[in-house]
Amino acid sequence: MLKVISCNKNICTLQITDTTGSHQFPAMQRLNISKGHAFILVFSVTSKQSLEELKPIYNVIREVKATDSGYKEDAYFLHGRTLRIVTLMPYSCSPKKHLILLMTPPPLYTFA
Repeated sequence: MLKVISCNKNICTLQITDTTGSHQFPAMQRLNISKGHAFILVFSVTSKQSLEELKPIYNVIREVKATDSGYKEDAYFLHGRTLRIVTLMPYSCSPKKHLILLMTPPPLYTFA
């Protein structure tokens, strides 16, 4: 999905890529990660397995972004800036309980 939005009085292009099942294509997964600026990892708070399934992709994101920025020794450092990890409230629009983990370099932008 590609959408043009207003962000802090600037026009931005927001591209959302659903990578569900991209583990079948590791090269494409790494390419999407290398181009991404923020990542939303969603899991069910009622299923520990769904959280466990996120760990490999979380580790790949850390690895790819650390490699891209040249800071292999510190996976929380991204393009010379500290990587912020923000945990958001459970997603109330879903019939199931989900928690969203948003990873983004600062500043953290919110989209209304």
